[in-house]
Amino acid sequence: MKKSFLLTALAMLAALVLSGCAAAPAANNQAGGYLTLSVNPEIRIGYNENGLVTSIEGRNDDGNTIVAGYTDYIGKDCATVVDELIAQIYAAGFFVEDAQGHYNNVVLQIQPGSQQPSGSFLDDLSLQAQNTVDRLSAGAQVVEISNTDYDPQYATAQTPSPYITMDKAKEIALSHAGIKAADAQWDDREFDFEKGEPIFELEFWSGGQEYDYEIHAATGKILSYRITPASTGNTGSTGSTGSSGSTGSTGSSSQSVTMDEAKTIALNHAGLAAGDVQWTEQKLDWDDGVQHYDLSFYANGMEYDYEIHAATGQILKAERERDDDHHTSSGSSSSGQTITMDEAKTVALNHAGLSAADVRWEEQELDWDDGVQVYELSFRSGGMEYDYEIHAATGQILQYDREWDD
Repeated sequence: MKKSFLLTALAMLAALVLSGCAAAPAANNQAGGYLTLSVNPEIRIGYNENGLVTSIEGRNDDGNTIVAGYTDYIGKDCATVVDELIAQIYAAGFFVEDAQGHYNNVVLQIQPGSQQPSGSFLDDLSLQAQNTVDRLSAGAQVVEISNTDYDPQYATAQTPSPYITMDKAKEIALSHAGIKAADAQWDDREFDFEKGEPIFELEFWSGGQEYDYEIHAATGKILSYRITPASTGNTGSTGSTGSSGSTGSTGSSSQSVTMDEAKTIALNHAGLAAGDVQWTEQKLDWDDGVQHYDLSFYANGMEYDYEIHAATGQILKAERERDDDHHTSSGSSSSGQTITMDEAKTVALNHAGLSAADVRWEEQELDWDDGVQVYELSFRSGGMEYDYEIHAATGQILQYDREWDD
């Protein structure tokens, strides 16, 4: 009897515990997720599997100010809470037209790894949020960041990617500028870190104006932007750029000349054949907003330096001088090139387990390091960045490094 009573009591206790758990909202949101609303105030909204709000949290000082005055949210649907928060943000004076006639975007972002209650969850929220913004005459545009807008190359087996794609960053900038994708010609698109923050640096021009944007790669927030009259050379007709750059030959960037074509232009100008020269540098670079190839090579006791416009193939700089510093003795372990640049590249690619078609070259340079002539090679592939130093006389790998391409 004692045993039977004890089992009955335990069963009743378990039922009460389970009942209490079922009635409480899921604190860890395992079946739901998090939605972030950003204007300048940044607010994270927790929701359950039914899209009902379980928590809100300010993510910056302005967000904390808004959240402090908004307490009636538990159990409401996300659409209602987003609508009420936008109204409070508007009342607090955060929807203000700046000196260039633009308003902050309203960003609705599904946090990485979150589940959505339905396939149209974010679309429905964005539509209602835009209706609210329009009703308030706040002048802003709503931008959504969904699970498919994160760059998969930064995901791991343990964590989803924290960074949005380049295409999403471009969409955010164009939306803010009020420019259609087909009307923009891109000059520069770069993912970088500034003071530890992941940032997209974007430059494009349209309608005689040049646009420069910095977009936070994790939140999609516009950190800064500038609009100026387009510089000389940036006034050609615009066109659709797609994902690979400009389709025309005008403008100060948008690579349309390949590295091999640029090398041929330089060699033809110098009156030399490929077999006559020793390449020391082959690099795609930027100078005063113009994308160009930096090319350097040696031949017949002379050093040649060229800059070739990456869009037009125009020779921007051509210099030739006596090669006083280049070591030409062979057989020495500290000088005298005995392998070619192409052979050094093959050594690096074989070591990395990659083929030439798999990589994008960033740097190919013949240099000196502590009296040793080396090839310095950098390339990117599969979300990774590779750096190699190859001994120019022996082909030995002196140093190599592989890291995530941040």
